[in-house]
Amino acid sequence: MAEIAGFGVTSDAFHLVQPHKEGLGATKAMKMAIEGAGLDIKDIDYINAHGTSTPTNDRIKNNGDQEFIW
Repeated sequence: MAEIAGFGVTSDAFHLVQPHKEGLGATKAMKMAIEGAGLDIKDIDYINAHGTSTPTNDRIKNNGDQEFIW
């Protein structure tokens, strides 16, 4: 069982079909979710990454997650 404690939503208007190359929208949404839950990045043990399995989107997603992993 899981509890949704916070969520974050952004609109990345960088390009019509791909997000910003540094993953800024994803990073902002993750920060919003963590802050909305009243948590700190250090409290996160697991990230379930959404991946489209395309080289461009996988690289962008990885860039967005780096702030939370390291």
